[in-house]
Amino acid sequence: MTPVNKVPSLHEHGLPLEVHWDRIAETVRHCLQLDAPFPPEQLWVIAPDGGLRGHYRGDDSSVRVPFHELGKLYQAVFLHTHPPRFGPNVSDLYLAAIASSPLLAVIAGDQAHLVFVWHRSAPGLVGAQIAAAGELRPALEAVGGRWLQCPTSEITNAIRRDVAGLWEAFVRALAW
Repeated sequence: MTPVNKVPSLHEHGLPLEVHWDRIAETVRHCLQLDAPFPPEQLWVIAPDGGLRGHYRGDDSSVRVPFHELGKLYQAVFLHTHPPRFGPNVSDLYLAAIASSPLLAVIAGDQAHLVFVWHRSAPGLVGAQIAAAGELRPALEAVGGRWLQCPTSEITNAIRRDVAGLWEAFVRALAW
């Protein structure tokens, strides 16, 4: 974890300054052990410190967050389940970007998708670029995002190893 005082400020309403990837990975593991990921679609909202902010169950094609709980999405990691073979889409990425989420993790059967857009811009501007692209891959290219895939059984290792390592590199680059 990079100390806050060594990182120049991100955008006022942007990404969190500290993310505890080991704790997040443990919370992801715990969430996936407690409940079969699909059906129905589900969304777990995990704070940057690894605490669980919310769990929402939907139906076979969507999940909704009540209006009065939308604040829980801010700077949170999203763990979202999809039907098998249906990975993340541009709507998932848009929601994650405008909420300043450091990670969107989509579980689609035995495949896990780890998607992230790290930036120093206003989240709304990043969201507008994503929406204008219309599809996931062009949207990721437009905003410099990344998409990693791994077996669902390896998601905690991928978060601890791959995502955490890339985050540290991102934060170090900000310090220059």
